[in-house]
Amino acid sequence: MKRFISIIFISSIFLAYPAHSASSKDAFIGIKKSTLKKEYRYLAVAPLDVSPALKMPDSVKQRIENDIITRLKKEGFKVLPPEIMRSIREHMRQLVSLDENPDKEDTAKAAAVRDHSYRELMFRHPINGIVSIRVQPVSAPFRDDKAEWHGTSQKIKHRGDGLMKFITGKNYGGNIAASSLKVAIWDRQETLLYSWYGGIEVLMQRNAKSLEQIPPDQYWRDAKRIKKAVKLALNPL
Repeated sequence: MKRFISIIFISSIFLAYPAHSASSKDAFIGIKKSTLKKEYRYLAVAPLDVSPALKMPDSVKQRIENDIITRLKKEGFKVLPPEIMRSIREHMRQLVSLDENPDKEDTAKAAAVRDHSYRELMFRHPINGIVSIRVQPVSAPFRDDKAEWHGTSQKIKHRGDGLMKFITGKNYGGNIAASSLKVAIWDRQETLLYSWYGGIEVLMQRNAKSLEQIPPDQYWRDAKRIKKAVKLALNPL
């Protein structure tokens, strides 16, 4: 008989974004791929946004940004790097005295800084659109200790099966927390043109019939999985 594991996790944020499957044609929102690549040639890449719970090192953020820029240029786009937006945001944060600590951040001020930064960027540069990039937690379906989501798959680490393995074998199934990279392209009127994901890695492991969080200091060690996520998120282009 199949057994199913229900997840008990520290925060429900890790299950906030379902890892649904879809056709790559769905990446283009109300626009054809050929039209996007022809009419939106000059794109500004915004700094990578990462859920604080994921504890991503700056070196990994830089690697993802660089990989995305390289891929966009390969597809024929002219790219304004994230440093431009980052500099504008930092200047505006100083103007409104916005705290650098995310736990103490004034959400209203932070939203205003983001909005004004985009407007300032578009005023200074004749870009056609903006590329937003985010790494976020998602809920990934799994069975037989293998999770599959957003174009990738990964075996789930486990320990302490004890009698559970003897009784049920590996016939577990359910949903597990994982991370994914989301890349979106917006036009100057903030209309979404493109949105697609690339799965990165699972964020939990199995302990007998329970699931538990992997220590955050063990995330982001597999450079190949991170590079593959960038490829997957931009493959429809």
